[in-house]
Amino acid sequence: MGLLAWNWALLLGSCALTVEGTAQGALKLDNYTFSKVTSLPGWSFLVKFDQSYAYGDLREKFKLSKEDFPAYFLFNEANSEGLRYSGSVKADLLANWLRRQQVKIPSIGTIEEFDELAKKFMKESFSDAVLAEAKKLAEGQFSSDRKAAIYVKIMEKIKEKGEDYVSSELKRVSKIAEGKVAPGKKAELEDKIKVLGVFAEKPSKDEL
Repeated sequence: MGLLAWNWALLLGSCALTVEGTAQGALKLDNYTFSKVTSLPGWSFLVKFDQSYAYGDLREKFKLSKEDFPAYFLFNEANSEGLRYSGSVKADLLANWLRRQQVKIPSIGTIEEFDELAKKFMKESFSDAVLAEAKKLAEGQFSSDRKAAIYVKIMEKIKEKGEDYVSSELKRVSKIAEGKVAPGKKAELEDKIKVLGVFAEKPSKDEL
């Protein structure tokens, strides 16, 4: 298992944010050091289990077989037993998932201006003014970015169906994306997963 240390007190698995290749400065854990490292208070760890570092006892503890590799688990105070990541092993999707678990990490693959509007939209009880602002941006400055229209469509669906739409649609689209779909369609689905993830993020104490 490998871990990559980041400056903001987050340790990410060796796939993280450079999914292909080996992470420099990665920490190799074993049966003895695993619990000591992952239980450190105030830190979050994304741990990668793979063929190279599949220690027997740990593999059995997390019920992993060789077919599961690589497997990724998030460990922190909220997930002391480990929360498994089940999506595609891509840097932007991993980062998006970590943000939904309230891990402070820069967003990858979304639009910063719309990310802020999405948070504001949710905070202000699905504000019509925020939706109008999003539409204006999508039709103007970001008219060439297909993800912009996805933000607007999701806002409209949330107004129509309520906040639960986000979690139910995220599950539905993720399931489809994990199946056999054409590359172009898969890319569209993954864009929607990333944008839905922004709406699914829970506000931190500082944002309340």
